[in-house]
Amino acid sequence: MNKKYDHEGKLKHNSQGRYALEDNYYFTSGEPIEIFDTDDNTWLQGIIEYSHKYQDYYFCNDEDGIYIYDLLGWKARI
Repeated sequence: MNKKYDHEGKLKHNSQGRYALEDNYYFTSGEPIEIFDTDDNTWLQGIIEYSHKYQDYYFCNDEDGIYIYDLLGWKARI
């Protein structure tokens, strides 16, 4: 069964500094997100969080210990 996603595309920063998709849907802290790992050709599930140290949002999957910063250009969906 193929799940339909409401929003999918490449991540960019919007005018507020949040990560957004090409259709202008944007993510805030604690919001679920899936990003595509091109190394493994798999979708990673996690949430978006904000780092005060880096002053930017990042991908977080505490369960698997995956933290990815600099998400510009990453393929994402929700």
